[in-house]
Amino acid sequence: MMKVRFLLSAALSFTVLAGCEGGPESPIAQTASSAPSPQTPQAQSSSGGNELLNYTVWPQFYIKEEIWEQQVGRYLAKKFPGVTFKHIQWDNPGRQFKDLLAAGTVPDIVIDDSARNTYREIRRYNLEYDMTELIKKYNFDTGKINPAMLQQSVIASDGKLYSLPYSSAEWVLVYNKDIFDKFGVEYPKPGLTWDEAYELAKKLTRQEGDITYKGFQVNPSHYMMWNQLSEPSLDPNEDKAALISDNWTKITNNIRRFYDIPGNQLVKTNAFSQGKIAMAIDTVDTVAKWASENKNLNWDFSAVPVFPEAPHAKFQPQSTAMFITNQSKQKELAFQVIDYILSPEMQKAAEERGSYSEDQ
Repeated sequence: MMKVRFLLSAALSFTVLAGCEGGPESPIAQTASSAPSPQTPQAQSSSGGNELLNYTVWPQFYIKEEIWEQQVGRYLAKKFPGVTFKHIQWDNPGRQFKDLLAAGTVPDIVIDDSARNTYREIRRYNLEYDMTELIKKYNFDTGKINPAMLQQSVIASDGKLYSLPYSSAEWVLVYNKDIFDKFGVEYPKPGLTWDEAYELAKKLTRQEGDITYKGFQVNPSHYMMWNQLSEPSLDPNEDKAALISDNWTKITNNIRRFYDIPGNQLVKTNAFSQGKIAMAIDTVDTVAKWASENKNLNWDFSAVPVFPEAPHAKFQPQSTAMFITNQSKQKELAFQVIDYILSPEMQKAAEERGSYSEDQ
């Protein structure tokens, strides 16, 4: 489906290409940018092995192994012919961090949401490893990385660098055209305000026989964590929460009213693929996954609703990043692989085809 490819090509920003225009480097990871980064495809780890285990939690489309192989795996096999690559995905249940570690399986490289899961998963299980020395050793140019995304990794690492950004998925408003047509409601357009979205949600929340059509859904934690007003959840100056500001009151009151609409109780946004939700907000990779799950969906997408005082403010992007685990015996090889994945060659190829290019 060309729509999926266009959506991801237009909205999924890959790290290196997004940062090619330059920008300040992280103070923790400044390196020489003129020296070439050594690439040794036959590199051996300190353990003498030549096998690398990659574990992907996010982005979601890598749940399908064929997508990983098409987008990443085949390139790694060609670049590193002497290395055996294995890839496992977060597959709930059964392949969460706790399941892997209980089975004694520790990945060498983890790809995950850096803002949310550096604390919640990586540091919780003592997997964190500071890549600063490897960055210096291999003259990795941090200037090619989107500076905002790099700073997000630094902040989550308490000033160190437990991860290097991989990609950034934008948030979109996806809508079911059949439901809009059924109830004679005009499709949402860019520039839609939250008040206008609320009015649409009221019109589109209907009960017809045994079917309940829900007008609007978004994961409240996503909505708040990546909020458009860039309100922090922690006070920048004191060790306390910062959820009582006027902006936070506006943010919470705004979303609460949607779920006060009779019949529009909160459900997981994944239910959009079942065809009974009129509008939902999620990241482009998740929307692509929904489209693959139900090829009969008559859907389209638009920009997320905005607050009138911030008409151009989007959700903060959901960044994924690559971690080397502290327990890995293949740290140098793992870093060389990360270096290659973030190379202009790989990033350009990803941008040209779109991240998710399975025929739909």
